[in-house]
Amino acid sequence: ISADALRKIETRYSMPRDTEWIDRIAKAIGAEKNWLLEGNPEEPPRPHLKWVKEMNVRAGMGPGAYDNEEEVKAEWGVPSYDLPSCLGEPRLITAIGDSMIPTIMPGQKVVIDTGHKTPTPNGIYAIFDGDGIILKRIERDMEADGKVYIVSSDNPAYSKFRIELTNSSTYQVRGRVAAMWSYT
Repeated sequence: ISADALRKIETRYSMPRDTEWIDRIAKAIGAEKNWLLEGNPEEPPRPHLKWVKEMNVRAGMGPGAYDNEEEVKAEWGVPSYDLPSCLGEPRLITAIGDSMIPTIMPGQKVVIDTGHKTPTPNGIYAIFDGDGIILKRIERDMEADGKVYIVSSDNPAYSKFRIELTNSSTYQVRGRVAAMWSYT
């Protein structure tokens, strides 16, 4: 869209006939389509925000780390289009350690989908290991019966191990990694 066309839209001299342009503009500025069409020009657009609680949890990429899943450290307003759809409430935690390098870096913020507690499909999950929360790649062990899974790190310096996920198991899946935030 040209600067002249945008200027005409802003002054309501003309509006695009194609609603696709309106949708694209709304998404780009984080506004609702109706605000663009009917909104008060004095009132700034408000993006659709999803509030994500940052928990006071440092998830180990190695041995389990501090686990206080009840203590909210902060809340972040994230534009909903920047957040994947989650089965449960998204939670933000901080990764520590080096076992998931290069996929997850130490200090990186990770969004956990707390409603996704069954490790299918294969992927990276937050797991309680009896001591704290760890971030590991989980895949079903197709050679074993039942709920046996192979747990691995992306850093080849760490060994794989097997766990059984049952109601009485020490290991509990707390959620699937839905997104990773990087700061540059």
